[in-house]
Amino acid sequence: MEDILDKAIPFCLSLGMNENDAHSFTEDIQASALLREIGTNRYAFSHLTLQEYLAAKELAASQDREMVLCRSYFDPALVEMEVLPMAMGLMKQPNKAFEVLRKLPESLTYNNLRLSIKSLTYIKPSKEQWLITQVERLSNHLIELIKQANPYLSVVVEKFATIHNKYKEQVINKVVNLLQDQDSSVRGSAAKALAAINNKTIFNGLKNSLTSQDYPLQDQAQQVIGYYLISEYLKENQLELSQTNFIDEIETTIADFLKQLSRKD
Repeated sequence: MEDILDKAIPFCLSLGMNENDAHSFTEDIQASALLREIGTNRYAFSHLTLQEYLAAKELAASQDREMVLCRSYFDPALVEMEVLPMAMGLMKQPNKAFEVLRKLPESLTYNNLRLSIKSLTYIKPSKEQWLITQVERLSNHLIELIKQANPYLSVVVEKFATIHNKYKEQVINKVVNLLQDQDSSVRGSAAKALAAINNKTIFNGLKNSLTSQDYPLQDQAQQVIGYYLISEYLKENQLELSQTNFIDEIETTIADFLKQLSRKD
């Protein structure tokens, strides 16, 4: 309690309150849902995200933020948390952080790529050239992973699912082209990637493919929408793929939907 009170007193005084108010304020904080007691007079935030945000805010404002980013990148626990991408999103010039990150070595599990993608979750879309170039670079990385049938493709793709729709459109426009690849495995991986990105803009990107006379391309477009609708159904009903016996029924419904959609187009 003393630690909280020590910080509450100057805070309350800065607002024109007195020390008695600081004691009441401290008691209110302890009773709130923001903190939980983890030991005698020891408290932690109830939700890790609060702590991550405050840490990210401090990092973004620090003078040596790029240096701290470099050190943190090599910490296997920190690189998987939200602190680093949040901090990059809060920086006034995130392009400098991206440039520093780009020069760091990639890990076997694509930590660099995943961190770069995740950072786009916290950066507001703009027409700045560096940002357009960054999204283009990350999209090209995704294209290469799809073509390689890389075993880490799914963990990379899931990061794209959280970014802003403006960025997703740029990514989707590139991945859709792989549905015309001569390699059927590439087409299949592209279909799954598009569905995993989980954005309704894929319907716009696939509209022409659904009515194309190129029947393999049409099949892949239908497969994309099928994956998407199945994932949405399972998510809405809080089911895992292995938990449900209704997959055949879902796929039949999807097939009927696709036929109707094709006729409308």
